[in-house]
Order: sequence, then C-alpha cells, then structure tokens
Amino acid sequence: MTRAVTGRDAEVVTESALSALQILAEGRGHLLLVGPTGFGKSHTLRHLERSSRTLGLRTHRYPLPAGAEPPDVVLVDDAHLLPARELAVLGNGLGSAARIVAAVEPAPAEGSFGEVLDRLAAAGTVVPLEAWTVDEVATLIDHGTDASGDPTAVAEAVVAATGGLPWLVTDLLAEGEAVNDSHSAGQPSRAERQVLRVLSRLPRLVNEMVMALCVGYAIDREPLPASLASLRGPAVRDLLDRVYDAGILSRDGQVPPLVRRAVLRHAPRHRLSPYLVSAVDDLVTAGVDLGPLAEDLVGAGLRDPRLVAALVERGDARSAEDPATSVRLYAAALTAGGDPAALAVSRAQALALLGDLDGAHAALADVTALHQTPDAAGIRVAASVAVLDGQLADAAALCRWAAGHGDLLSRDADAAAVAAYVLYGVGDADTAAGLIDSADLTTPGLTSSPVRALAGAVRRSLDRDPAAAMSSPVAPAHRASAGRRELLPDRPNAFAALVAMHAGDLAMAESALGRETETDDDRLLGSRHTALVAWTRMQAGQYRDAQDALDVVDARSPREQPWVWAMRVGLARRQDDVRALARLWVDARGALVGHPVDLYSLLPLGELGLAAARMHEPELAAPVWNRAMALLDRLGNPPLWSPAFHWYGVQAAILTNRPQALTPHAAALLGAARTSPYAAVLARAGRAWVAVLGGDVDPASVESAARALGAVGQRWEGARLAGHAAARAADRRDAAVLMECARDLLAATSNGAARHTPPSPAESKAGVVALSPREREVVELILSGMTYRQVGESLYLSAKTVEHHMARIKRRSGATTRAELLERLSLTVS
Repeated sequence: MTRAVTGRDAEVVTESALSALQILAEGRGHLLLVGPTGFGKSHTLRHLERSSRTLGLRTHRYPLPAGAEPPDVVLVDDAHLLPARELAVLGNGLGSAARIVAAVEPAPAEGSFGEVLDRLAAAGTVVPLEAWTVDEVATLIDHGTDASGDPTAVAEAVVAATGGLPWLVTDLLAEGEAVNDSHSAGQPSRAERQVLRVLSRLPRLVNEMVMALCVGYAIDREPLPASLASLRGPAVRDLLDRVYDAGILSRDGQVPPLVRRAVLRHAPRHRLSPYLVSAVDDLVTAGVDLGPLAEDLVGAGLRDPRLVAALVERGDARSAEDPATSVRLYAAALTAGGDPAALAVSRAQALALLGDLDGAHAALADVTALHQTPDAAGIRVAASVAVLDGQLADAAALCRWAAGHGDLLSRDADAAAVAAYVLYGVGDADTAAGLIDSADLTTPGLTSSPVRALAGAVRRSLDRDPAAAMSSPVAPAHRASAGRRELLPDRPNAFAALVAMHAGDLAMAESALGRETETDDDRLLGSRHTALVAWTRMQAGQYRDAQDALDVVDARSPREQPWVWAMRVGLARRQDDVRALARLWVDARGALVGHPVDLYSLLPLGELGLAAARMHEPELAAPVWNRAMALLDRLGNPPLWSPAFHWYGVQAAILTNRPQALTPHAAALLGAARTSPYAAVLARAGRAWVAVLGGDVDPASVESAARALGAVGQRWEGARLAGHAAARAADRRDAAVLMECARDLLAATSNGAARHTPPSPAESKAGVVALSPREREVVELILSGMTYRQVGESLYLSAKTVEHHMARIKRRSGATTRAELLERLSLTVS
C-alpha cells in the first residue's frame, strides 16, 4: 500500500518507509535507513518526522536545539557526512532512551564512522531503501504529477526506462511528456541531462565503469574494455559497489535504458570512443545479446552488419505487437548500413499496421525490383497495402503478374491467399481458384491463418447455394483472426459481416462484428469495422446510432470513403432531409465516379447510385451499374452477392421512371430468387412497386411485400413502398391499412420511435402496459370480443396489422400466455 503527497514536492511513501514507521511506532529501537544517492532518504525522513509527531512522539532533528525537551526520536540525515566530533556525540547517544533514525549511504565505512553505524545497526533495525515499484510510481503519477494516460501503464513505461531509480523517475516525470522509447539525436532531455550531471560528479574510475556498462560490457563475465582490463575480482566488485552506491544501477545490476541512452547519445565523444572501438567484437565473444543494445550503439555511431542483423531480428519479433517500435528499429538498421531493398517489405508491413499507408508505399518504392527479383512476401505486403489504400485494381495487376510467374505464389500460402482475395474482388475467379488449389489452402491445420481463412470464405461465398455460403465464414474466420494482428486486406469477421449484409441478415452481421477484440488497435481495419457497424445500424433504422458510429470512421481512408459518403447520403435520404442530401451530394458524387467497382464495395456504390437517381443525375451512376453487372457476370452472378446491388438498381430505375433500366436488374433478381430467399423478398417487392406505379394496388400483396422488406433490414424501403401504395389506393379502407403498415415499419426506426409519447407514471405501474393511441383502440376492440379481422374492418386495418400490434404488445408486457395478456390489458384500459 503506497500513498503520495500531492503538489510540486510530490513524493512516494514506499513500503520501506511504511515499514520504518511501523518499527518506530512499536518502539522497537533504533533505525538505519540505507540507500544510494537519490533514493529518497531525506524524503523518507520528512515523512517519518511528520508521522512520528502525529503519533505523539517528541521528535527532533540532529543536532538537538538548545534547551529542548529530551526527545523520543532523533532524526539524523546524511549521517555518513557527519564530522568525527559529531559522530562521537551520536555514538554516546546510543545508550540514551531516545531512538535514533539515521539515513546513510551504503558505502563501506571505516574508523569511528563504521563503529557508530555498526553499533546503531546492532541496537536496532536496518531498513534498505530500494528502487520504486510500478505501484509506487503509479501512485506518484496519479497524485503528484501532470502525466497523462493510465497511471499504471505510464508507470510501467517509466520503471522500464529508469529501473525505478527514484531520482531518475522524478526527473523523467518532471519533463511532463509521455514516456516512450524514442531516441533523439538532438538535445538531451531533462532526465538525460540529469544523468550526465550525476556522472560528472563521480570519480574517474567509477565513470569509466558506467560507460563500459552502457556500451554493453557485462559485470559478470569477461572481457572488460581495455581501460578496465587490469582490474580483477575484488577490485571489479568494489568498483561496481561504488557505481551502485552512486544510484546508477538497478537492483539486478543493470544500467537502466535511460542512463544508457544518455551516455551513448550525449556523453563526450572522446570519453566514449575508446569503449566503442572493439565493443561489438567483445560483446559477441562474451555471448551478449546485441538486440537490446543495438539501437543505442547505432545511435552512438557504430556501424556493423551484426548490429543490422540484431535490429532486424528484433524489429521482426515486435512487428505484430508493437509496429511503431519495429519501424524505429528498421530505421536504425538502415542507419547502421542495412540494405533498403532488403528491409523494404518489413518496413512497409510495420508502417501499414500503424496506418501509415503513404509511408508503406514509399518503403515499397525501394522494391521496384519486385518484378526483377520475385518475392512472395513482397507481393503479399504490396497487394495488402494497395487494398487498404482503396487500390484494388493495382493490387489485382500485381497479383495477376505474380500468378503467371511460375510457382511463386504456390510456395507461399499466405501470399496466394491475399492474391486470391484480391482477384475474386475484381471478378477473376478462375485465377483466384487456381491459386487456392495450387497453394493447397485447405490442408488441415493451415486454415488457422486468418488470410487463408479469408480466401476460403470468399470462395465459398460465390457458391450457388447462399445458405451454405452463409453458414461457413463467420465462426471459423473469426477464430482464425482472434488475438492476432497481421497485415490483412480485410478481417475475416468483417468479411463475414459483409456477406451477412448482402444476404439481408443484419443479426448475423452484428454477431460477426460484435466479436471484435477489445485489444485490437489496428487503425485501418478498425475504421473498416466501425464503418460496417454503422452500415448495419443504418439498415436496421437505428439512425442515431449509425451516425454516432459514422462519426468515428476515418473518412480519410480511401477504402472507406465510398462507405462514408454512401452512409451520409443514405441517412439523409432515409430521414427525408432533402437539404442535407443536396448539400452532401456535391462531394458524394466524387466518391461514386472516383472509386473503382469491386465485389467488396457493391453496397456503398449501390447506395450512391440510388442517390444519383434521387438527385436527378442518373447518368453519373450508369457506368457504375454497367461495370458492376459485368463484374457479377464474370463471377457467375452469385446469388449471395448480386441481389442487394440489383435491388438498388431496381429502386433507381423506379425513381427515375426508366423501365428499360429496370429490366436487367429485375431479371437478375428473379433468377436469383430460385435459390436465394433474400432475392425472393426483393423480387416480390420489385413486382409490387411496378404494380403500384401502374395503378394496380393490391393491399394484401403490398403489405406482405413491405413487411418482408422490413424483416430483411429494409424497413425504410418497406415503409416507402406501403406509403406510395396508400397514396394510389382507390379505396379509403385500403389506404388506411397501407398507411398503418408504413407507420408500423417507420416506428421501428430510431427517428420514428422518437415520435412516440413515453408512458405516463400511471401507465408504468405493475401490471399496466404502455400503449400508443392506436394500440389502445386495438386492445379495446379485442377485449370486447372481436376477432383480428373484425378489428381490422372497424379500424381500416388488415388482420395482419392487428396481429402485429398484439404481438408487439405481448412482448412488451412480458406476458407468457394469452390469458395473462388479456388480464393485464383489462387492467390497463379499465
């Protein structure tokens, strides 16, 4: 348990200090507080002084003031610095009733000083002051500094950088900046300047040992650098003791990274150079791992291929969990003499994982030799970066070249899977399937790779059986991606959600997206995930939630731009906000004509095409419709992918009253309806629309089609169909039935729900069901003994609408039987 004093002089009250206070409170004799320079001895004494007085103990600093009462506690700071005369006085006081609390450094003592300390230790308790723990530093951050972020996370970084050395922790936090591993070759930071000041005050030989340790020479093995080679055994240990006593070493005998960085970056070159001359040779001979040292040694000016290898190995190992560090390590490897072309793919991958696509493209520019020296990993990374940057056509060109280059991709299953995903997206199914077969991605055990699972899911989604395509991609694909961070053209669970959206199954789409891992901070794919969440909410009529999610999407991402603009105009269109739609269309039209057509962007391009029709610019969308239909033709018009896009085409044609544009889309829907339930719903709705526009309004057929649309995530479209039919119905009773259906579907949307009046306090009583005015009319007639048909005839509703009203009321009431429902409704309307 630790506490901190707030304010400018914030200090940590450590476990050691609390232990000392307990000993003092229990009257267990003298105390000897032992700690290196800068370990908080004076702070601890101040805490003990305040606390002992709170306990009612007469407490004084040494020397005692003249005429003071006999104290219970005498506090002696820096006892090791007292002159001999005062040491003698202190020694004589050991026999008195007062308890002495002395703070000293751990340096070996001789003569009278050593005797006094020995007697003090023998007559009491030695309490060592140690480096601060993460919990103690977190307490300091939480109460006494302006550091931002989670205190524990910041404290972990601080302790990792400083070894918990108190003087270094306080200086680092005083900078007021986030702690990181950045290595500036410019001016030293405040903490680094403090390190240099501390070192400048040390004896020359101690300073030499610190420099040797910072370069990487080990304290427990040979060789030592030339300047210390003459030292042996006890002399080396004594020198290390002096370094520790100076507060430079952490408990494990290591130089903290911040100290090493300060020395290697900013120590005088003429002092440091002798240690660097043979450092790498000596460290390799001693079996020292160059990885943790390599970046600092390069920063100190060393250039060696062994440092390059260590940096690259370390960067590769950190790429998935910490791409920012990998990017920095690769940069250091280049500085140390690494080959830019050899490092380009690794650098591009790490930069892409950070979301820096421009940087990734720039890194890959160093591998223009991809076509001269084929490399499957380079193809995989370059293609993935192009997809993430919205350049699927460029990725496809690269993948086609690679597919025709012998067995290049078949030797690398992940590269083959990325290429297959890309080529399916542009409609080249034969080449994509050939890659999957040649790389044998279905071999047991290999599907644990997310990108291989993704390629397999795309292939299955093109099957003639939509139900089979729907059943496979969600769970296996998600399991493959869970807990892993790789450079992928898409996440398997995001793709599974996309498939579900195309099938009109919003519940399955939400289920797939809901499996997103909380620890994933991949900006690009995270933004895509949020865009898909926003789309499902828009389709479900949850417009406020959709807008909230849309606000988080990175609109600068080229890949997400058609999604962002499609949702902006889609939300305006669905909420009948004509002014907003006109304002948005000025920029949205650029997303329609500027984004290439591919399988994975059919939904937003369809929404934008429909907006073009609504804004009286159908000619802008004509090339998109044509290219999309050609793409679907090349893929065999898959019944899972084609219905949603053709439904947009049907709506656009109806909106612009162009029968010739309607025909191909309607025919495609009818063809897919034989195997796709979703296509069957859309085809039936299309027929109902055509009939309504022709003046043939069949209320039962229209209501059935409208409600079916609502069941597949098209509530607004269903309400629009019912509303238009109501306006054209010849019979007033039919019009009322259809308007009720339209209101019913709109009520399920977030903007429609807002128009309902909340229940009054009386309606919230136990057993009472909150009812809208229309629902109350229905209930009163049901309680009078009427059938659903009779109620509908009385209120100009269809029997089906009455049934829907009663089903909703039952769900809301919590009743489990019809008798229980009628009992609660009787109480409600009585």
